[in-house]
Amino acid sequence: MAGILFQYFCEPNIVVSCIGLGIFAGLMYLSYYKIRGMSYYRILFGVSVFLCFAFLGTLTADIRHAKIVDADAVVGGRFCAVVSQQPEEKPKSWKSLLMVLDSSGKESFEMLAYFQKDSLNPPPQMGDLIALKVNVQRIKNSGSSPTDFDYAGYMAKQGVYHQVYIKTQNYSVLQSGYKKGIRYYGCKMREHLINIYRSFDFDDKQLAVLEALTLGYKSDLDEDTKSAFQSSGAMHVLAVSGLHTGIIMLITDALLRFLSRTRKEKIIKCAIVLSVIWLFAAVTGFSSSVNRAALMFSIMSIGNATGRNSTTYNSLALSCFILLFINPYLIFNVGFGLSYLAVLSIVSFNPLFQRIEMTVKNKILKYFLGIVLVSIAAQIGTSVLSISTFGQFPMYFLLTNIIVIPVAYVIMILAIALLIASPVYYLGYAVFWVLKKALSFMVWSVTWIESLPGSCIRNILIDNIDAILIYMIIISLVVFVYYKRFVWVKVLVGCMLAISLLSTIESLLS
Repeated sequence: MAGILFQYFCEPNIVVSCIGLGIFAGLMYLSYYKIRGMSYYRILFGVSVFLCFAFLGTLTADIRHAKIVDADAVVGGRFCAVVSQQPEEKPKSWKSLLMVLDSSGKESFEMLAYFQKDSLNPPPQMGDLIALKVNVQRIKNSGSSPTDFDYAGYMAKQGVYHQVYIKTQNYSVLQSGYKKGIRYYGCKMREHLINIYRSFDFDDKQLAVLEALTLGYKSDLDEDTKSAFQSSGAMHVLAVSGLHTGIIMLITDALLRFLSRTRKEKIIKCAIVLSVIWLFAAVTGFSSSVNRAALMFSIMSIGNATGRNSTTYNSLALSCFILLFINPYLIFNVGFGLSYLAVLSIVSFNPLFQRIEMTVKNKILKYFLGIVLVSIAAQIGTSVLSISTFGQFPMYFLLTNIIVIPVAYVIMILAIALLIASPVYYLGYAVFWVLKKALSFMVWSVTWIESLPGSCIRNILIDNIDAILIYMIIISLVVFVYYKRFVWVKVLVGCMLAISLLSTIESLLS
């Protein structure tokens, strides 16, 4: 992470990254194997390891950045591109991403594309090869005020610098399904499953929630539904994440419980579980939260099957390393940050919460207490980043999670049952009726919570420095609770004083 951030803000030459990586990899080798007996080898080895990984991050980000070429290289506005994201319907256009190909047919850079809406001509599909004659432009911010959202900067952090508006007459599909891979087949499978849902008589809101909750497809969500889930603190249910991946894993694990006796059966079970998890990730579009959960569950499953269990922290760190190695720009993705912060917070507070749960004997009460404690932990970890990004905080998130999380479990199970039972009319209709009631209850409960007085505090402003200091306070408090070292109280008080001082200075200057 340090290396990726260094590359983003300082933009060192790729040669510098290679030299730094080589030097510190060599020092790491020498300090471990050649001067191990000397007194300072531990410090030298530790520093070398850190800087070696930092320069690896810098090099990875450099390589990714080098793929982004200037759009002016597209001579005369004529070029070929592959649709790299399934078009998403907007009020006046279809939004997608295009991977532009150079003259030799190699992928060069990715750009944002808006296809003109035309009732007679549907937009191209993911994986299609298209020829275009359009003017490519740099992404610019629409607003001039400093407080306006920096959309150009946001897209730059995703590795996308250019955009294009494409009228129907300015493009043609050269080859359908030109680029086929796991994303392509996952997208086609999701479309097939959505068509099964649409063959039943759900109303629009219920169908939109079902598609988002089970398949990560949010194009059908209207603004009122989005607002209700955001204000009530239930938006995480619609963003397919570790919760949904965990449900899929639990269902698969329960169905394969008979494969747990011998080592061979455990390996077979692990292979099936991993296949199901990654199939679910492909169908939901490989979002960062699903990738994180799928990788972490995969690591834990492999560890259990081979008898080499690891800590959750190590599994989480390894999954983060792999994802950032593949795409270093994920570090700037808000969903990526919220996902990891939520899990880190839950894992950090889990031992403390387990002591509280042990005092409760009633199983039902214990289950709902667990939901409350996990919700509090996740909110502690994500609230600062969420508030600094979206400027709002849902006041009734505990009530929302107590209601919504159990219903989400039921909906996920019923949705799988509906997909399986759909060929049998009467059985499929029976499952549909129960699922419709569950969806209706979820939509009603979320709307009701949103309507409560003071359900959401809006227009909260937290700058980056305050956010970092608040996270330092949270970390200091957690470490002090576990290790009882007074030095962390000093750090906590120091951060609180720093926030007060900065607030005072800001008020005086204003």
